[in-house]
Amino acid sequence: LSPTATETVSTFVRELIDDERLTVLMLEQNVSFASRIASRAYVLGLGVVRGELSAADLADHVLVRRALSAAEGG
Repeated sequence: LSPTATETVSTFVRELIDDERLTVLMLEQNVSFASRIASRAYVLGLGVVRGELSAADLADHVLVRRALSAAEGG
């Protein structure tokens, strides 16, 4: 998505979560985008949960890389 579209989607989903008290399951590879919306994240590797990160952890690039490395079998 373009940066403008990404921002629009991010704002819309965040409003749904906050205003309508909805739970949203989102599959996303863009950690920066996901971190603006997520309260937690799960890292999958071959369909298996390899790691769980809090929203605060998503901002920590070392923790994200470690979780991704574990998902890849590293």
